[in-house]
Amino acid sequence: MHHIIHASVQFVPISTENEPYALIDKALESGLFIQIGPLETFIEGTYEEVMSVIAEAKNTCLQAGAQELVINLRLHCKRDFDVSIEEKIGKYK
Repeated sequence: MHHIIHASVQFVPISTENEPYALIDKALESGLFIQIGPLETFIEGTYEEVMSVIAEAKNTCLQAGAQELVINLRLHCKRDFDVSIEEKIGKYK
């Protein structure tokens, strides 16, 4: 099953040397649909793609100078269908 899923992820880098938003910006450079929010980031893709972006973001934050990193993650997936952003927020556009 390679259906589209949604992830809501919050990266909280802890660094005394670097500005945390710069670490997050660098970490989230990918080819997937990503929407940045004030408290969390939305990522859309297959499970494998989404988890790859999260793993890369984790590594990038730590390599860029974060001494610690807290990651809060929520996933939405369906067994037989893709998850659609339109079904969630389409009526608010």
